[in-house]
Amino acid sequence: LGEGTRAMTTSAVVAGGLNLALNLAFVPFYGYGAAAYSTAVAYAVYAGYIWWQSKRFVRWRVDQRTLLSGLLIAVAASAAAIGAGSLWIPSRSLEYISRGAIYLLVFMSLAVLVEGRRQLRSLMTGSRPV
Repeated sequence: LGEGTRAMTTSAVVAGGLNLALNLAFVPFYGYGAAAYSTAVAYAVYAGYIWWQSKRFVRWRVDQRTLLSGLLIAVAASAAAIGAGSLWIPSRSLEYISRGAIYLLVFMSLAVLVEGRRQLRSLMTGSRPV
């Protein structure tokens, strides 16, 4: 337990330092939006490092098809939410709320569609869904 805790603490410190460095580098030029991207990058580095470290203790089985379909769904939902920026919405707050709602709607719809196809395919072939 001690070694795992040390790895998590180290990765948290590294991710925090990376987040701070990226914020110092990009926020003065690109504004507060860059802080969100910096935080996302730092969290991704943290998650990747924890995953890499945990492989010594836990055997991970990741279905690459499911991972790829989830990534494509998220990209499609993000594109729909970004495309919603061309809509004229009088309030900045309402714009953010509507973009979030569009993202959730598209993401959930595509996820249900993909999972439904997977369930239907497993019923037709008589196999267990992954």
